[in-house]
Amino acid sequence: MTKVLFIAPILTFPYAGGPEMSAHNAIKALNKISELHIITTMPLAKMGGNQAFQYYGKISKQLDFTPIAQEQNFLENYFIKKIRKYFFTKGKKNEADDVRYIIKYYDQNNIDIIWSDRHEFSYNLIFEIKKLRPNIKIVCDTAAVHSQFILREIPFQKDKSKIKKIKKSGKEYENYEKKLVNIADVTTAVSEIDASIFKSWTKHKERIFVFPNVVDLENYKKIKTSNTIKTPSLLIAGTFYEQSPMEHGTRWFLNNVLPKVRKEFPEIFVYIIGKGSDWILRDIADPKIIITGKVDSVSPYLHNTSIGLVPLHFESGTRFKILEYGTASLPTVSTSLGAEGLNLGKNVSILIEDNPIKFAQVIINLLKNKALRIKMGKNLYKVVKKNYSIDSLASSGSKIIKYLMSQ
Repeated sequence: MTKVLFIAPILTFPYAGGPEMSAHNAIKALNKISELHIITTMPLAKMGGNQAFQYYGKISKQLDFTPIAQEQNFLENYFIKKIRKYFFTKGKKNEADDVRYIIKYYDQNNIDIIWSDRHEFSYNLIFEIKKLRPNIKIVCDTAAVHSQFILREIPFQKDKSKIKKIKKSGKEYENYEKKLVNIADVTTAVSEIDASIFKSWTKHKERIFVFPNVVDLENYKKIKTSNTIKTPSLLIAGTFYEQSPMEHGTRWFLNNVLPKVRKEFPEIFVYIIGKGSDWILRDIADPKIIITGKVDSVSPYLHNTSIGLVPLHFESGTRFKILEYGTASLPTVSTSLGAEGLNLGKNVSILIEDNPIKFAQVIINLLKNKALRIKMGKNLYKVVKKNYSIDSLASSGSKIIKYLMSQ
């Protein structure tokens, strides 16, 4: 069986948020089709402690830490933390140590392929490995065209100084990405849209493969909850930070769409869940807008709200939240950008509108028509189960491994 070494800059359990979910799902898929080894740059405490270590140890051949992470594990030891301020203040390991360690592990374990996750955090790592050992086969696994993720904010930003910074940052990342697609043996994209951008940057178009975002259906079973989720209700889920796509999209919905929905359904509740939501939206004081912050499980909200919403206007890649809504057959309304990159039938498995008045009307129509809600939810579930499961990701991964081993 092919031996794959998965490099994980982000690795947590339980996982919450797209980056963590992406890493988890890739690991589960690759473990089905290879002898999978994992090296992470995350220290144990940030991973989730022994629970995380044991979990990932069960779905891989071996889990190890880079020297930087090993040093942090040592420094986070309870007794060491008590005395470290008297003897030293910070670790001495650096990225060069990590690179040497990964190559040594590669040699000692007869690894066939290095699969480097989250390219926006792994630029230097990939460059340095290829510089020292150009014959090592490396997969550059991307979650989006990161430069596009950055640059798409420009139309929604009014501050000229911030626009200038965004342009500079976006261009820097684009230059990195152009280099990466030309030195990696394979670059993955989460959608055909992203793949077309990567292909435009290289003459080696055969090296670009789609390795999509998926969901682990086992993790979304209906569970009992002590919280009473009121209906009718709308759900917005995502990761929030200052001026994030989620903040912009949610405020757009609250300011431009919700008032129109409330004219027809004054009793409607809105649940906004996800890391950072409670802090970023702390100015909102409305008894029918419930902002939870990070939750232990999204399942109660997926299974008990009426409609899932994706009101995004800038971002890149594909949205896990739509796939999560689908696991619970939750009818979904999205903007065009929110549904970008996913092969979903418009008005068949998802409803798409960009105009706030039309967005509101679609929600109102769904709230009035239970049969339509059930139909749309079931259609979305069928698409997710067929095309966006761990098994479908494993199939995509098999094609990549087969290609690399034939080279």
